[in-house]
Amino acid sequence: FKYSSGERKGKLLRVRKEDLTKSAISSNSDYVLFFILYIREVVFPRLKPYADVPDTVELTLDQVAELHKEALSSGKIPELRRDNWKVTNDSTDPVLYILASVSSDYRQISGYENQGWSIEIKPKAGFMTFSPIVDPKHRVKYELTKFAIQQALIARNIIQKGWMRTSVITHSCSYDPLGFFSGEEPRIASALAALFGNPQNFLKVWNKEGDIAHSNLVMNKLVEEEKSFLNQSLACILHSENVLSKLLQMQLLDVIDADGAVLVYNRLVELCNGERFEAEYLVDNVDLDIASEPFLQFGCLKSSPFQRPNCEALDRLLSEVEAFSDPTSKEKSELDSIYHKSAAIVNKLSKPACIFLLKNWLLSL
Repeated sequence: FKYSSGERKGKLLRVRKEDLTKSAISSNSDYVLFFILYIREVVFPRLKPYADVPDTVELTLDQVAELHKEALSSGKIPELRRDNWKVTNDSTDPVLYILASVSSDYRQISGYENQGWSIEIKPKAGFMTFSPIVDPKHRVKYELTKFAIQQALIARNIIQKGWMRTSVITHSCSYDPLGFFSGEEPRIASALAALFGNPQNFLKVWNKEGDIAHSNLVMNKLVEEEKSFLNQSLACILHSENVLSKLLQMQLLDVIDADGAVLVYNRLVELCNGERFEAEYLVDNVDLDIASEPFLQFGCLKSSPFQRPNCEALDRLLSEVEAFSDPTSKEKSELDSIYHKSAAIVNKLSKPACIFLLKNWLLSL
């Protein structure tokens, strides 16, 4: 973070793209303050001591313009997305500064500069989809992990990621998220070995000098002995700590899957008289409504931090989720019946119930 000194010097600055592309910027303080409140009240209690609560900083419009210019000239924005970075002038309430968040940068830990390695891992969902409202056309989700599905789509050139712009993907990554989150050290080590062998955008290693030593762009700066040492050390650390189990508990809040989230969101829009902006505002900005005690009636949401609303349809839907198991052994007709029954229940959810399900789904991501 180059616009500061002292405690903030060298930290990571996070600014929304929308705040960099407006020539007359409106106040964004509500969004930033809510974001930090969300991290502090919802995320941090579930990941501590493995997470930090960001700080805030004010940026002048000149600083915002400079950041926008640097972002465009960095070469890191894919060509297909550059149109989204054009400056617009849709503000009706210009201000003199915007708020941004500042987080710790663990690539260089204060007091331990040039003394160790820093490794970034982007773990993907460590569970198999278990929602009864997966779209019938998407039931491969019951057979493959989300990561494996993504790799297959990349291999067939059906989807493209921004990081692929400067990378040549010669083969799929065999990383196993189920093994990574298994709690078993050999399986964790095997999953990590797959990432070291084909990191794509899911693993990066910084060396003692703070330079990239291993990533999808840099593959040859680590000798095999260093890869082996880092792999085994990481597996040992992750096995002895409970950070992965904490992350997995948050991931398992995805009881409706993305397909179900679409159905629930459409139901919420319907209850908002077709106003999508209102529906999104309710999910993003409604009071956090943190539960005072664990939600134990339904085990599938026992880790939910949110207060469950009273809604008969919600209880019925969660009962369907709890009863749904081993989908790969079921006939198509049985899966169709369960899907249509569960989807019909979604159409009876109350507004608070929709918000509750969507907030848990978003947290699981």
